[in-house]
Amino acid sequence: MREEYSVKRRKPTIKELQSLNILALILGLLLIFSSANMRLVAWNNNQLIGLASTCFWGPISFLLISLFVIYILVLVILNIDFARQNRAGLTGKHLVLNWLPLVLALISVCSIPLITPLVDNYIQVRQSGIGESFVSRVAKEFDLQSVLPEYDKVIDALEDYHNSFGQYPANLSDLVPDYLPEVPGIYIRNGEKLTYNPEPMNAITPPYTFSIYGHYPGGAFMHGWTLDYCPVRFVGCTAGGDSYRINDRWLWQHHSAL
Repeated sequence: MREEYSVKRRKPTIKELQSLNILALILGLLLIFSSANMRLVAWNNNQLIGLASTCFWGPISFLLISLFVIYILVLVILNIDFARQNRAGLTGKHLVLNWLPLVLALISVCSIPLITPLVDNYIQVRQSGIGESFVSRVAKEFDLQSVLPEYDKVIDALEDYHNSFGQYPANLSDLVPDYLPEVPGIYIRNGEKLTYNPEPMNAITPPYTFSIYGHYPGGAFMHGWTLDYCPVRFVGCTAGGDSYRINDRWLWQHHSAL
């Protein structure tokens, strides 16, 4: 004689649903807090070591939000199914306790895209207030008072060469000995690479690229800076974000490999 067995799927109780819904609300609030906090942490660290944690946080945030949305959709299905199966026994209090945390969780996840511009606006306001003090710290840390005059001589030599020949030299060595006594070197602390390109990057930047790249003293190896020749008269040389105006000629920029 053939026997048939059936497995009955267990339905969640109302207490279990309420706990799951409250957990969704807590997770949603944590996502909001994490999104805002990581941007603030990244910005605060950027003041000295150029840490751009938002580059790292972005993909992880997208993944967590996607998983959270899936979790919310599963809860919505479970709540609707529970309400349909127990229509007669549910009171208004049960409905409020069940759906209110879930609705608030949905609102929280939808508000995350709104949090980022609010935090960025706050950062811009704070940055405008600390920009001058940060530049002072960088100037002291890297002795820019002694370094910049040396690089200003190179810029002046490039302009003199252009005035003489109608073009910029193909290499910095072309400036020696008529315009400079020796080929320019790396004069700044922790500088690692000097870059010169006689061609402009685009129409809104200087007609040539002259920059020095390096790392911060004691900073992690993946976080660095660039001292760029970028006069204020060029539209593409606007300070902001991770770029700080040192003087009319030079910009200080943060970089991160994260």
